[in-house]
Amino acid sequence: MKNYKTRMRYLAHAYGRGRVYARLNIQNMQDKAQQLAKDIRAKRDRLGEMVAAEGYKPEDGKALYEEIARDKALYDQMVAAIGEQMDADCARVAERFNRRLTATGERNRDALGGLFRAMIAGVAPERGIMDALSLPTTVTSGTANGGYLLPRNVSDQLIRDIVEDDSILAEITTTTVTGLELPTVATENADSDDVADGTDAPDAAVTAGMIQFGRHPYAKCVTVPNSLLEDTNTAIESYISTRHQEMMRERLCRRIFDTAATGSYAHMSVYDTTEVNVEKISAEALLDGIMDALAALPTRPQGTYKVAMKHGDWLSLIRTLANGAVSLFGNPTREILGFEPVICNYAVSPIVGNLKTIHLNYDSAIRYEAGRNVKSRTTDFVLSTAYDIRITQPELLRIVTITTA
Repeated sequence: MKNYKTRMRYLAHAYGRGRVYARLNIQNMQDKAQQLAKDIRAKRDRLGEMVAAEGYKPEDGKALYEEIARDKALYDQMVAAIGEQMDADCARVAERFNRRLTATGERNRDALGGLFRAMIAGVAPERGIMDALSLPTTVTSGTANGGYLLPRNVSDQLIRDIVEDDSILAEITTTTVTGLELPTVATENADSDDVADGTDAPDAAVTAGMIQFGRHPYAKCVTVPNSLLEDTNTAIESYISTRHQEMMRERLCRRIFDTAATGSYAHMSVYDTTEVNVEKISAEALLDGIMDALAALPTRPQGTYKVAMKHGDWLSLIRTLANGAVSLFGNPTREILGFEPVICNYAVSPIVGNLKTIHLNYDSAIRYEAGRNVKSRTTDFVLSTAYDIRITQPELLRIVTITTA
């Protein structure tokens, strides 16, 4: 009896004669339809077994066949009812969406009026006007055209410059001392024969000197329109501050690895041949050159030796050593080679040795200042300092050059 009432309720809905069931629970209906489909398959299997049995007569399966037909008709009606309900739900959602779009269009028109009034008065638009104009714009038909009048989610969408790796500056010596001078002392230990009693001991010549750091001013200015600073939410000031630091560090890296340094900047480059004169080691293969350079260095401070080299040189080196073995592309390669690479694409030729002997000194503090130009309606962001770079012990460095056969 209960099953019969359930069927009648679904049939009444399917034919539109049951107001109380005008809105169905679609998920519940789908579950019942799936269960009914399973029952139909089970009854069909049972009917197939009856037909295949020996001595089967058509009248024996008539009742089961009629039951399957009724269940199938009910299943089709349930599927149709689910489809109608889903279409109705979609129509209601679309109607609500269209009403929102119409309201958005009205707000846009009001916000545009407020924007024009603010422009005429020469004042900044109110936050509510900016928010309204950041909603999707609409056309007269009430459907969105996909555009935005004033996008507001732009503060974190800056596409930054591609910056070269400047981690070499973390490997060198850095100080901030005005007028820095480093005293140097060297003792010439000339070999001589042993002396007899009563004779004077031979002299060991001692030479003293002073490494004086100069003052080379550095300054860079970035000029930004005030409209970019005030009329958008873009985090431009944070970007400029960071970019200033990157540009200054790039200048320092280029000074250290300048292959054509002249004049008052020549002493800053490890490749300089007039003042610095770092010894060069030539070889036909990169690995042989690096190993020969390490062998040529004093053995006592060996633990501090590193190799500054381009990323391409390092990859070429481990590709040759690994010979297809993926496990050798990581830290084991460093352990096998016995040195720590410092990736620096500014290093035209690999530099082997104690990189701490490259000494960077800031003669004045790094100043970051900003100033508004009222007449030109721009703001200047300026970073300035003074610096000098000295190679304090060139004998602890070697330059690797590759010769072609």
